[in-house]
Amino acid sequence: TLWLSELPRDAVRALKGQAGAAGLNPRESIVSTPLIARNADHLSVRSLGDLYLDTAPYGSHATAADVLRSGVPVLSAQGGTMASRVGSSLLSGGVRMGDSVVRSWKEMEDVALQLVKSISGANASTGPNPLLSSLRSRLNTVGSDGPALPLFDGAKGFYSHWEKLTIYRWEVMVAGSGRMHVAL
Repeated sequence: TLWLSELPRDAVRALKGQAGAAGLNPRESIVSTPLIARNADHLSVRSLGDLYLDTAPYGSHATAADVLRSGVPVLSAQGGTMASRVGSSLLSGGVRMGDSVVRSWKEMEDVALQLVKSISGANASTGPNPLLSSLRSRLNTVGSDGPALPLFDGAKGFYSHWEKLTIYRWEVMVAGSGRMHVAL
């Protein structure tokens, strides 16, 4: 199922037409839902998905973080601009899942299709989808106060590293050392 934020009726109708032409059940393959106002509801709905696709050129930012926090795996296409690299940064440094970052549209398509096929192959007789179960288990290393991953450990980890990196980068710039690649 392709689950999208609320779209105009004509867009949903066109997507369902394409799904039908591809041999899929249009009613089950395209879902368009309105925005959800309450944050608790917003996060609980996010957890219902199997996989979130984060595409360039303008990738998701807070939405990808929300989806990851909800325990749903993200597949991100890394682009050439800062705005298109946020998802890959969240995956690589924030939740230690750099293997969920793809470098091309072809790779995005191949990996997404592999995951979709594993979803459609999982049923009551075969048990849970092993590929997605593996990805979810890596996200759901939950402690008493939430996932024990750098992105969600607040001041104890991710933010303190970011602060140190920002101070270091400022010192390098003031010293006149020019541009450099830094990694968090």
